[in-house]
Amino acid sequence: GTGAAGKCTVTYTIPVSEDSPPFTEDFEDADPIPGNFDADESYGTGAFVLDSTSAVNGTYSARCDTPADDDGCSLTETVTASTSYYIQMSLKLDSTWSFGASSFTSLFTLGDGVGNPVYCSLEDYGSVRITCNGDEIGYTDTGINVALNTVTQLEFYVVVSPTGGTLQIWKDNNVSGSPDYSSTTLNTGSDPITEFFIGGYNPDAIEDRWYDDICLGNSFFGATCFAVGGAVQDVMDVLWFD
Repeated sequence: GTGAAGKCTVTYTIPVSEDSPPFTEDFEDADPIPGNFDADESYGTGAFVLDSTSAVNGTYSARCDTPADDDGCSLTETVTASTSYYIQMSLKLDSTWSFGASSFTSLFTLGDGVGNPVYCSLEDYGSVRITCNGDEIGYTDTGINVALNTVTQLEFYVVVSPTGGTLQIWKDNNVSGSPDYSSTTLNTGSDPITEFFIGGYNPDAIEDRWYDDICLGNSFFGATCFAVGGAVQDVMDVLWFD
């Protein structure tokens, strides 16, 4: 016809594999831990627990419980070997968070089967600071702080290279060209990334922390990282005429 144009919005889902990029887990399927991850490698009395209190995004998230010193909660995933990965997650720390004497706790790790090219921690700087380290790059203070009792979206980009290694971080920021921390001339080794861990060693910070909406892949996620029943949801505008 020749009437005025209109527009409708169509929401659709794209199924994705749990074993190749992008890896996604939002825990909304309410599957028992480890969910889409390969394994729960928590130790001591530490444990990841499926939390249903709407603490982060949606109803479900993974809560890291560490009730005693030297506990650890860790979910692990074997990934396709690659020299670069983007990782996005939503994180929330308990309102009474305290580090204890050791002043840090592990946030996530990228491994190569032998060592750890990059791992990042939460550290006591008077505020909760993200710091990173690795087999080659050495200690890195990113200057990025995380507030308590607040959902924080974090995205990391890691490139493995002896001379052009990259570590970039976005905090509550979906603009790919404007990371909140960026270093692109690091020595991050040469072995490709084959393992992804969330959580890890927890010396004596005994308060809870929550992880949600976790994505790992080969391109920047920004606002597109959220899983819907094992699929990535997208929105398409469709023009129509009457």
